Amino acid sequence: MSTARRHSGQGTVSRARSVAADGIATFAIDPLGTGASSRPASRKITAQADAFVAHQLVQALRDGTIAGIGFGTVIEVGHSLSSLIAWDEAIAYHDVDGVIVTGVAHSLAAAFGKAFGAGLYPAADDPRFAGTGLDAGYLTTVPGSRCSLFYHLHDADPAVIALDEARKDVVPGTELNTALPVVTNTATRAIDVPVLNLLGGDDFTTCGLSTQGHVFDCSTGAAVAAQEAPFYSPRAQIHACVIPGSGHDISLALNGGFQAGDAIAWSDKYVTHHRAGRLPLDCG
Repeated sequence: MSTARRHSGQGTVSRARSVAADGIATFAIDPLGTGASSRPASRKITAQADAFVAHQLVQALRDGTIAGIGFGTVIEVGHSLSSLIAWDEAIAYHDVDGVIVTGVAHSLAAAFGKAFGAGLYPAADDPRFAGTGLDAGYLTTVPGSRCSLFYHLHDADPAVIALDEARKDVVPGTELNTALPVVTNTATRAIDVPVLNLLGGDDFTTCGLSTQGHVFDCSTGAAVAAQEAPFYSPRAQIHACVIPGSGHDISLALNGGFQAGDAIAWSDKYVTHHRAGRLPLDCG
C-alpha cells in the first residue's frame, strides 16, 4: 500500500497507519528511484519494471516471506504515478484481490499536461539534490510549482504545502513515459477484481477539459464511475469516491481522512466481506 503523511499542529498523520489502526494490515514501499530505495540508472526504471517488483512483493506477502505471515487477501493501492503502476501490475499478473487507485482516471487534464511539462526539470539542477550524482533522467518539480500542480488552496494547509516543497523527491523520466499510455487506452479492461477510484473534486491533473478533448466530471463519485466504466470489465465492479474540494494530493488535503474511510468501507463491502455494513460507504 502506498502511503502519505500530513504534518499538522497535532503531529504527523499517516494514512497507512490510520487504516492499520482500523484492523487492516498495511505494507508501504518506496518505489525504485524514490525515497529510501536505491536509485539505479534512470533509464532502467520503467513502469513495467515497477509492476514486476510490485508482483514480487504481492507474492512475498502471500507466502509469508515478509514478516512471517501469509496474507490470503491483498489489495493493491497506488497514488498518482503509482496508481498507473498498480493498473499495470493488475493487468499483467492477476494476483491481487482488489485495486484502489487514487489521483488518476482515464483522462489527463489539458491544462495540467501543459503545466506539468514546464514544471519538471533535471533533479541534478535543483539545490535540494545538488551533489547526489543523479543522472539527467531523474526529474523533480521546479521550485514553487507544487502548490499549483497538486493542491487546491481552499482544502490545503499552507504549512503542509511548504513542507511538501521542502521534502520533494525525484521521478525517473523513463518511468513517466512508460506509465502514461495506460491512461488513454483500454488495457484496464483486463483487470478482473474490484476497483475503487478515489479522486479529489478539484484535481488539476484529471478534472475538466482533457488532452483528448472531452470534459472529465469530478463532481461526484457516481459521475467518475460512469466515465470510468468503459475502461473496465464488469468484473471490476468499478466504484468511485470524490474527496470534495481536494486537489491532487488527497492524503495531504485538510479533509484527506475521508479517503481512508472510503477505502475501508469499500474493502469491507467488495473484497473482504468481513465487516459489511459496519462502516457505510458514503462517497461525495
